[in-house]
Amino acid sequence: MRSLLAALLLVPALAVADDGPALVTNLGASVPALDAVRLFNTTEAYHLEPADVRVELRYASGAPSSDPTMEVRAEVGITQHFQLELAEDVAAPSGKSVQPSATPIGLRYSLGSLEDSIPLNPAVELTVTPLPNAAARAGLRLLLAEELVPRMVVAANGYVEQNIDRGTTAGVDGAYGMTGGVSYIFLRGHIHLGAEGQLGEAQYGMPDYYLVLAAGPNAVFSAGPCAATLTSMFNLAPSRVGFEPMGSMGCTF
Repeated sequence: MRSLLAALLLVPALAVADDGPALVTNLGASVPALDAVRLFNTTEAYHLEPADVRVELRYASGAPSSDPTMEVRAEVGITQHFQLELAEDVAAPSGKSVQPSATPIGLRYSLGSLEDSIPLNPAVELTVTPLPNAAARAGLRLLLAEELVPRMVVAANGYVEQNIDRGTTAGVDGAYGMTGGVSYIFLRGHIHLGAEGQLGEAQYGMPDYYLVLAAGPNAVFSAGPCAATLTSMFNLAPSRVGFEPMGSMGCTF
């Protein structure tokens, strides 16, 4: 029920709007300022341009209660509105060898075809994640991002996730909430500094929902089409207190 309510809260934001005129980004680059490099590890922003491809290697420590995960991810801009994402996750459970853990498949739709043609550059993303030894999951995410002032980008995502098959012993295993971040261009074309956080609730395979609360600093180091995005998240919820480093390295072609 909580997951359903969270999904309903996202629906009013998905209004259809006409594309506006092309705007020159503050960065003066040929690619969107919002998605020229990955600014955050927990929050997505806008979309890739048509025919652009981003290939990434992402890492999440899973601390304090999950296994470390490595992800190989590819994102492809299909049109001015659609972006396709495909990833393969691997994990090394305690005492076991490295093995596949998930295969996320995502489709993102941006309401505006050009950056800033619609305020906050809204987009919606649907993800289906088959799991090798558990029920497949589905997720819905609403993306908002804006270059609030020159050199500073703010972004927020509302999300809801659950098992597709509720008839398993895990039931719904729902999660909902929001992530957000702010990133400032400290050295144009090379260094972004900022912070990101997450607030929500999740079941973690249990009958009850538990608080999700985390925040921490983030930095992006880029050179040309490639970038490394590093985040130090501090889990503050009583059920998951601990330090969770995460990062990604990728290039856009």
